[in-house]
Amino acid sequence: MGLFTPKWMSDDRSKALKAVEKITDPQKLAVVAVNAKDQFVVGKAIERIHDEAVLAGIALGNAKFFPISRALERISDPDLLRQIADEADQNWVRAAALNRLAGQDHNIDLTPYRELIEVCVKAGNTDAVSLCTDRLLLEDVYRQNRHRWLMDKNQQGIMRSFEARIDQLAGEYIRGIQPQNVHELNRFTAPGSIYSAEVRSAARAKLNAMLLPENASQEELYEAALNRPAVSKEALSRLTDPELLAKIARSRKIPPGTRVQIAEKAGIGNPFGRQTLVCPNCGKPAVYRERYESIDSWKIEKDFLCRDPRQGCVGCGADDPLSCFAVGSARINWKDRLIFICPSCGKYRASSDSSDASAFLKRCDCGSMEAPIPVEYVFE
Repeated sequence: MGLFTPKWMSDDRSKALKAVEKITDPQKLAVVAVNAKDQFVVGKAIERIHDEAVLAGIALGNAKFFPISRALERISDPDLLRQIADEADQNWVRAAALNRLAGQDHNIDLTPYRELIEVCVKAGNTDAVSLCTDRLLLEDVYRQNRHRWLMDKNQQGIMRSFEARIDQLAGEYIRGIQPQNVHELNRFTAPGSIYSAEVRSAARAKLNAMLLPENASQEELYEAALNRPAVSKEALSRLTDPELLAKIARSRKIPPGTRVQIAEKAGIGNPFGRQTLVCPNCGKPAVYRERYESIDSWKIEKDFLCRDPRQGCVGCGADDPLSCFAVGSARINWKDRLIFICPSCGKYRASSDSSDASAFLKRCDCGSMEAPIPVEYVFE
């Protein structure tokens, strides 16, 4: 296809283009292509050269960027492209020839050109970026130059080339990760990483498939919830075993808000402090030996504590404790006085000291027949 000559083109350019059209000798056309200052004339001269060996001579010479790049676009002979990749003086010319060669032969061995590719990659050459298979090298150069590229609009094409190639290599790497190396997927799922949303999504999908298969046991879900942050939320949503949920609620690896939700799901109440009970006869406080025991198991074992951790209630030995509101981890008395609240009207009263159960035994002035509820206050 011939070059379009616009009306605004100068007479000199028009004459030059007409002259080029009359030249048939490829060597003379090459001289015009290398020396002409007008890019339209250069393009027309190269367009009329059909001898690829002559085009290779332009690429191997000391011409400027435009004639060399246009000449390379018209070379398809693999031997000539390899010769340019081996012998060209300028690194970018060698990388561009390699890029053309790799486009024809996807299995070409680029190992001999590794050093060249690394040099060109660090210089921001887009042809070399597309050839580079060293993802870590690309990432390192990208991190070092990203801020500068963002500030320069002329460099943003290079930045996009790096991002596209890094994503491509990361996707290939993710697809090849085996179950024994599943931990390597974590680096690709982190928010704020240099990888695209598509790469992070692919990594998360594979992580879920590896760590949380459809037939995962409750023990496997428990392990994933505790030790695999990327899939912990999904694992917790599928975990139903109360004992395993109770274990997770104890773990400080889990955020406090999530621990409360897990504790409620497991039916174990407040996961941050011991469940506090009181003796229904004397009003003395009793505390579970284990922080996450259920009240039913506690009643069956009849192992509640009032003052002495090794005994039952020292006052009467009652085996049916009354549950209280546990709002903290302090003792159930305030200034050595037990605090009780009416479940009907909400009025509270206090005993004269920690051993006085009269306030507990006395009915509320509102007439409620329900026993007052001891409340644990924290004043710290």
